[in-house]
Amino acid sequence: MSSRSSTPTNTSDSPVDQSSRPTSPNSQSGSRSASPSRLTLDKLGPGLSEVCRTVDESGFALSKVDIDGFGVRDISILQGYPHVRYLSARRNLLTNISTLTKMPSLVSADLEENYVAKLPAFPNRYLQYINLSHNKLTSLGKFSCKMLSYLRVDSNAMSSLSGISSCKNLQRLDANGNQLKTTKHIHDLPKLQMLQLGDNEIGEVVALDTLPQLKVLNLTGNGLTDLTGFEGAGEMLTVCAVIAVPNEPIASVTGDSFAKHSGPRC
Repeated sequence: MSSRSSTPTNTSDSPVDQSSRPTSPNSQSGSRSASPSRLTLDKLGPGLSEVCRTVDESGFALSKVDIDGFGVRDISILQGYPHVRYLSARRNLLTNISTLTKMPSLVSADLEENYVAKLPAFPNRYLQYINLSHNKLTSLGKFSCKMLSYLRVDSNAMSSLSGISSCKNLQRLDANGNQLKTTKHIHDLPKLQMLQLGDNEIGEVVALDTLPQLKVLNLTGNGLTDLTGFEGAGEMLTVCAVIAVPNEPIASVTGDSFAKHSGPRC
């Protein structure tokens, strides 16, 4: 019984210091961990685990890859592991993640703390969770993912979420700590239940009436000055927000005016 679908060629024997993360993909400091490197079979081996039945039920294969902190920038070897379902590649040097589009069984991809600035369109039919927090994103670009249910893009430099409406199965979106000024690009998401937009620059709330399942909306740490835009919110929506009323102290949204727009309070 084989536990791997193929055996990629080992192209490098250089060791990797897993204890630290280089300051950038191009860092040239004296430490070995700062040299950009390719993920090889020798490095990958310890990170492979969890044998389970393949998605197509043709046999069994290793389903999980954990390469957190390996200091790698090239993970193309993973194309040789079509049965991997769960990938954790936090704290690396990744800028190009197109390899993930060639992993047909992928369900979850955790890519927090890398250097990804551009996103591909994901054709993966099972991919439901992507974590791209603490990367270099300024927009979603060509991003799409039909089956995605949870996307995390916290702490990037995103000024727009244009294109997110293509993810019709999205149930939760976390985009805290970006540079968003409006909610207008977050629309026509029939399954979205939780929307985290704290610590942005949002001064305009619109399109809530196109999110019929929305139950939790976090707008704390933004520049809201009134409740305009909440009129279309569903009756079951819970809003966490701080409203800055001109000439008055900043206060949490409470009271009858809040209740009539947002339903139960946080």
